[in-house]
Amino acid sequence: MSSSINDFKSAIIRNGGIAKINRFYVTFAAIPGSPESTRDIPYLCEAASIPGKQITTLDYDIGTRRPIKIPTGYIEDDVTMTFIATNNNFIKTAIDKWMQKIINVDSYLLTSNYNDYKTEIGITQLDEQNKEVHKVTLQGAYPITLNSMELDNNSESTIQKVTVVFTYDKLKIIH
Repeated sequence: MSSSINDFKSAIIRNGGIAKINRFYVTFAAIPGSPESTRDIPYLCEAASIPGKQITTLDYDIGTRRPIKIPTGYIEDDVTMTFIATNNNFIKTAIDKWMQKIINVDSYLLTSNYNDYKTEIGITQLDEQNKEVHKVTLQGAYPITLNSMELDNNSESTIQKVTVVFTYDKLKIIH
């Protein structure tokens, strides 16, 4: 098959243009355990990922000494988000409170019912006209990692960031 730059351009045009990595926003239904509003989260989220999916398999040998892979289920990736830190530590404080609602730091016991510490998180990819082109909802989401915040005297004009890893019960894809 021979191709040309015109074929490439036609393929891009036929499929709505090239997706831009920086055209997205995230929304949180609530932040369990924190009275903070979620309205500023879309503006402070610098990076997010739309989770991938992997089919799990089991090797099955039918006596040929050459096993075949049998699909058994799937695993979805956890989601990492990076937020711009503010001087009042809005994101870090909210996530700390949320995590405290999940596990008591003194007793290491669950502090609430399973559904009380979960929320819905939406991740929406946009085109250059701000139209939604892909949206996923993380149902039953909660944080599992709040990364350390680095401090450095040599980074005078560097913006402070907060990175959080979320897990969830179900991924809902909205096309």
